[in-house]
Amino acid sequence: MPDVFLKINVDDLGHQADHQFLKLGTGFDQASDSFIDLIADAVKLNDGPGSAHDAFIKHDVQTTGLDFIKLGDDFLKLDEALHKIDDTVLDFFIKFDPGDAPVLANLFLKLDSDLQGTGADFAALGDDFLKLNDPPPLENSNEVFLKIADDFVKIDSALDLVGDDFGRIGADFIKFGGGLELPAVQHIDEAFFKLGGDTVKIGDDFHNLSDHFLKIATDIREAADSGLTLKIDQLTLKIADDFKALDADIIKFDGDLRALGGDYVKLADAFHDFEHARIPIDVNGSDSLSQMLQAMHDFSLL
Repeated sequence: MPDVFLKINVDDLGHQADHQFLKLGTGFDQASDSFIDLIADAVKLNDGPGSAHDAFIKHDVQTTGLDFIKLGDDFLKLDEALHKIDDTVLDFFIKFDPGDAPVLANLFLKLDSDLQGTGADFAALGDDFLKLNDPPPLENSNEVFLKIADDFVKIDSALDLVGDDFGRIGADFIKFGGGLELPAVQHIDEAFFKLGGDTVKIGDDFHNLSDHFLKIATDIREAADSGLTLKIDQLTLKIADDFKALDADIIKFDGDLRALGGDYVKLADAFHDFEHARIPIDVNGSDSLSQMLQAMHDFSLL
């Protein structure tokens, strides 16, 4: 029986990837909702200053900072889940398409590194955001805002890299899907093709989110360089449109992540069906693909 099916339970890995994509989408949703809450409370503070509104702002800053830290952890956990299933996918490529396997292996390694870097950047942003609650309350120096702007720039670059990785891996999946002309692996073919298309779409989404983070960074820097000492509520109102635009695209991103997670489950199901195939496989020749299919067929009859 091929090593790819002996090493791990592919069904479990598909569901693990699906779960982590859902968590990442939820994490972005929560961070975005915290921004919207911050805007709403900043409006209230602007309309009628008071200690109650100050407390709400302080709470919003705390929540947003912790949400960013959680997002960092979500990226690391997604990396862990994808690393396991990517090893399985790579094994499959080696068996079926050894010529492209080294290229895909390098793409997986780069994605692994970039997801870890993105996780660290979000955690750093969260830590710096929490500093906005350091004394004296609501009178934070502009240097803190400029540091946060730097964090947003780093995340802009990190999301761009992750977007490139997903785009290239998706293109390889699409190329692989439809490339195998054997009925026994048709469902795997179709699963890779669908996975590839949705992976490319996620890559585009990451690039789009990257643009939003860069816009936020640019506007924070502009406000902080104005010569006026800013408060968090004032800065929030100045760049409220940036946060609202980000929120709108996060909703789309969340939906695309859910679709991609479902694709990994379908791929796992296709692997499972192939593993338990009980139909005659008519193959000729002694190449590795024929040997693999025949071995799978023989095993299924035991």
